[in-house]
Amino acid sequence: MTPFRRDLPLSIEDEVNRAIPIAIAALLPACHPSGDRTFEVQESRVVHRDVQLGKSLIERFNADRSSSASDRDGGMPKFDWDLPEGWTEQPASQFRMASFASPGGGDCSISTAGGSLEMNVNRWRRQFGQEPLTQAEIDALPRTTLFARAQAMVVECEGDFSGMGGQTQPDAKLIGLVVPITPDRMLFVKFTGPRAEVDAQRDNFEALVDSLRFAERVDAPEPVGSNAGGGGLAWDAPSNWKQVPSKSSMRLVTFSPKSEPEVQCWVIVLASSAGGLANNVNRWRGEMQAPPLDDTAIADLPKIDVLGTEATLVEAYGDYTGQSGSVEAGGMLGLIALTGAESVFVKMVGPADGVRAAKADFVSFCRSLRAD
Repeated sequence: MTPFRRDLPLSIEDEVNRAIPIAIAALLPACHPSGDRTFEVQESRVVHRDVQLGKSLIERFNADRSSSASDRDGGMPKFDWDLPEGWTEQPASQFRMASFASPGGGDCSISTAGGSLEMNVNRWRRQFGQEPLTQAEIDALPRTTLFARAQAMVVECEGDFSGMGGQTQPDAKLIGLVVPITPDRMLFVKFTGPRAEVDAQRDNFEALVDSLRFAERVDAPEPVGSNAGGGGLAWDAPSNWKQVPSKSSMRLVTFSPKSEPEVQCWVIVLASSAGGLANNVNRWRGEMQAPPLDDTAIADLPKIDVLGTEATLVEAYGDYTGQSGSVEAGGMLGLIALTGAESVFVKMVGPADGVRAAKADFVSFCRSLRAD
């Protein structure tokens, strides 16, 4: 990584004007200044992601920026990296654009989520039992370079780590890059794990970050019709719903109730168990600022028959912060159907009153899912 500097602007407006400043928050002294270092590269990967192709870093990573089919037809970016020696690539998901594991149990990911820079920095601090920083303290944190052209800052925390799943990892460490794509949407490059492992693999993490780069355009997928196709599924949408452009190419389809345009419901199909039932239930609850459930409570959640399996219904209300943005006083309905060969997720998010009003239609839509 390039050495930290404190004289670079963090203005989103400047980035739109192609100055492209990016903030990355650092809580302790962060990455080493660049110097004479040698890294062995195991392999490179090029991946397709659900972000829209644009002229700037913001436009490339802001999945919410482009909402029309014509925008998506323009193509999607892909990016690649050089995988450090001994590291392995892990399956991506709807919440991770890329995922890696270091040899000693470290977890590294690239992802996006809603919320402000201050909120996300202090969310990580809370996970380590640390006091929040003020905006002035965050603005004073050091910076480095990401994607070869954007200025960034590094978040570091040490201690007992409590993540979304509710389990505590003692003597852990986090190095996280937080990038404001817009004032209320962030890009993350994060490395967590046992403190000794994160310290030992720091140079490799820095080398991975240094190697991140954009590649050439690829064709975008065709939009999915309202009643069929994609992921081997078909469905019957309620008559008072309309199909709207999907913000992510990972969604098979996205709907909104005609009377509640701020409410969106979408379907995603992933291979295998995609992290399992408990992890996904508690990840969704975490997006609503709700505490995690234990195995007994998860087993008691409502169930409906979907695709020949007993699918789990999740419902929560509160301030939502997730990949689709942020909603104050929001609501979330979710269905998780683990068929064995794949995982089917149906999720509805929006203002609480609109989500409550659409619950019966949501359940009916879920029951209609079938193999195409």
